[in-house]
Amino acid sequence: MKTYLSVFLFFLCNAIGFSIGPVLYVLIIKYKIVDVNSSSFDAASLQYDMTLMLPVTWLICALFSFSVFFLSGIWRIIFLLAPIAIPLLYGITLIQTYP
Repeated sequence: MKTYLSVFLFFLCNAIGFSIGPVLYVLIIKYKIVDVNSSSFDAASLQYDMTLMLPVTWLICALFSFSVFFLSGIWRIIFLLAPIAIPLLYGITLIQTYP
């Protein structure tokens, strides 16, 4: 049973982490977090960052999160939450670079 829970948490955290990029992109456009009417706004750059760079970041974290099957204690939790936390922090940092 413990193995099933580990596998479920692994896939759940990676699914949430994978969906952070598109969710952030939709939230940026819907709630106008970034001024899309600004003359210095580059929509192609925002789309590139949110739909390519965030999934690449997630993929790297997903590879590292595979180690949860071999770790225990606090490191297991850290590596399990890495596919969620790191792309989210990276996405928030990217949002702040746009006018």
